[in-house]
Amino acid sequence: MIAADVVARESAAWVWYPEDARLLGGEEFLIVRWPAWFGTEATVVRFSPAATDDAAVEAAFETACGSARADGVGALSWTHRMADPPRAEELLLARGAEIHEAVDVLARPLDEMPDLAPPAEVEVRWTLDVDTAADSQRVAIAGFGEGEMPPPERIEEIAAEESAATLGGLGGRVVAYLDGEAVGTCGLTIAGRTARIWSAATIPSAERRGVFRACLDEVLAYAAAHGADMVLVKGRIETSAPIFRRAGFEVYGQERTYRLAL
Repeated sequence: MIAADVVARESAAWVWYPEDARLLGGEEFLIVRWPAWFGTEATVVRFSPAATDDAAVEAAFETACGSARADGVGALSWTHRMADPPRAEELLLARGAEIHEAVDVLARPLDEMPDLAPPAEVEVRWTLDVDTAADSQRVAIAGFGEGEMPPPERIEEIAAEESAATLGGLGGRVVAYLDGEAVGTCGLTIAGRTARIWSAATIPSAERRGVFRACLDEVLAYAAAHGADMVLVKGRIETSAPIFRRAGFEVYGQERTYRLAL
């Protein structure tokens, strides 16, 4: 089993945003202003006050909210991570923030591969061109029920970025097909010795047909082949997390994302 402090550290280091996002903040917090197509206005993706006493946390909290408000943010998403000071979550709840999403933080070593028995009828392709990149976006929107298609020029950029990453041993994204229809997707990033799985989704009509297992089998094989010895994922508690547990992942904690009206 992996040490809990290792998982917490790797989870805290996992911060992603697209190149066309705007950033607010500094050393104590980072707010991402997402592009219009993303479906979310702004998110606090890192909160690291210089000190952890209540006064310091509250001061950093107020500064973050004030920075978002000054930039015209009406509703702020705030992801509370495993290593964040508990006082931050208390402040969110005291200000009337509501939980938007809660995920389990799961990890497993890659010393051996799980037997996922992916169905033969599911074809899995890496996003090496514009068509598969567009398919991955459509599947993610349908699977998560939010967001909208990026403009064509952004899809071309995504295809180029993910193709370069895949061919360069840094990960990428897979798309699963049933009878020629795109029905599932899953992303992977190799970060040192850790493989991060993200944006795993299946369209509702294809659920319980082994689509997710096929995607997971493909990305785990890629991670093992490219030097990762640990796999980290943040899975929705009611949906994907149970599948990851059946694949040998252990739950190490939770992350909760709140919506705070400013």
